[in-house]
Amino acid sequence: MPAPVDFFDARREWSQWKHEILRRYLPKFAGILGSAYPVVYYVDCFAGAGTYKGHQPAPGSPLIAAELAKTVALSGKWSYELRCINVEPNGSYFQQLANSTAEYGSRIQNLHGSFSERLSEILAVIGNSPTLFFLDPFGYKGMEWRAIKRLAVRSKVAKTEMLINFNVGKVDRDAGWLDSYNQPAAAAFVQGVSELMGTTDWQNVYDESQPKPTRDRALTDFYSHRLAQSFGGGTARYAVRTAKGAVKYFVLHVANHPRAYREMSDVIYRVEADYGAAKELLELQRGKQLSMDTFFNPAPPPDEAEADSILRLADDIYELGKKGGVATFGQLQDALAPRWFGRAIEKHYRAACKELVRQGKIEREKETGIGEGTWLKFV
Repeated sequence: MPAPVDFFDARREWSQWKHEILRRYLPKFAGILGSAYPVVYYVDCFAGAGTYKGHQPAPGSPLIAAELAKTVALSGKWSYELRCINVEPNGSYFQQLANSTAEYGSRIQNLHGSFSERLSEILAVIGNSPTLFFLDPFGYKGMEWRAIKRLAVRSKVAKTEMLINFNVGKVDRDAGWLDSYNQPAAAAFVQGVSELMGTTDWQNVYDESQPKPTRDRALTDFYSHRLAQSFGGGTARYAVRTAKGAVKYFVLHVANHPRAYREMSDVIYRVEADYGAAKELLELQRGKQLSMDTFFNPAPPPDEAEADSILRLADDIYELGKKGGVATFGQLQDALAPRWFGRAIEKHYRAACKELVRQGKIEREKETGIGEGTWLKFV
């Protein structure tokens, strides 16, 4: 029998998109909050070995964060410090983690143990400093609701955000034991899902007879709603897919401030564009063939599709703006980010507002330019 492949021997091709979200969002989180706080924390709750080996070595999430912490410290451009806490229970992985992060010095703190075991210590260390928690376990064991609830409580008094790998495939498989009668293992699997969700109410929305995409959506919607309620904000999601388009899991972003939602929307737009380009390239390399539907109904050119999207965004902006009469450019983006999540970035909002100015539907406080704090009057 061949030896089992260690998870960190190679990074799965789909994992790059999860890491790309972190790589793009952490600088935004740290930079925005670092303008008001002297220290910002990043907590990697399931840090692993820190790096992926194999013929194409790649940094794991701890090193992505450590590199940013190093850049912030050495640049001299920012007045805040980014500190990283990594948690890993596996002894072998922890030693590799310690080795891979040794060069970054005191900016990095590695804790041996499980996230739930070390959570009280972590909360004591970070105090009321803004903190982004990255929860990326194998499956979902270790991020039971009792731990999430403690972070939700913290969010009421300190800036707290989470990026969660919600492995809906694993959750669905375990939830599927719900109707397995006379099976000794069934109770443990069902209990595991209930501990993750923090309630047994998920059983009321789960229907094993439904197609898997429907079940996945129901479970993800339920968990996302629970998170949003507990944190008093919103939960955004991004489906991490293989190169062939199959969903592997969802990355959930939990925050209770509209600016965070807007910034994550920008990240998702760019990550999705990169994913689409990579997928298209792979399909071309594999000899992609056009279907009859694609042949007779080709997609509009990118520029044409973007122009149409800007016009629809302009309609939404005007509808929203007419209700209040005036709003800043930043307020408009915050308000519309949930509706346009991952589909529009700042340049699209600016182009849409300029179109409304051209139509005589918006008056600006100054003749040229539209910035974050620019007041716009709707007529």
